[in-house]
Amino acid sequence: PESPVSVFHIEKKPKDNAGFYLMQRNRSIIPPNRGIKQHPTGVDNSLESVVAVVSGVLDSFNRKEFKEYVTKHGGRVVNAISNSVTHVVNDHGELGSSKLEVCALRKIPIVSEDVILKMVSDSSATDLK
Repeated sequence: PESPVSVFHIEKKPKDNAGFYLMQRNRSIIPPNRGIKQHPTGVDNSLESVVAVVSGVLDSFNRKEFKEYVTKHGGRVVNAISNSVTHVVNDHGELGSSKLEVCALRKIPIVSEDVILKMVSDSSATDLK
């Protein structure tokens, strides 16, 4: 006797690869002012209130250099948006729609690296007074 064969069809939702393609496109962009733009040196704690997420491509830092710069000045760079994040940093490239949505919901500013550089610069000017 033949055993009954059941066939299950599992419907898969089509994958939304937009985020993947966006990431790949952003990876191909080289920071245009790397090695050209000045990075001010400030006091060690000038970024102590900053917890940043880098998204896209920065203007003059690669991600590792930016993390070292922020950490040197007392801030933190994390990989994902959480309640502690104070800034999302992006200069070139695009932010994904989900990141934009989360930033809007949590009122997290999306800033250029120049905002972070200015915070460091302003802190060293303040300490000189």
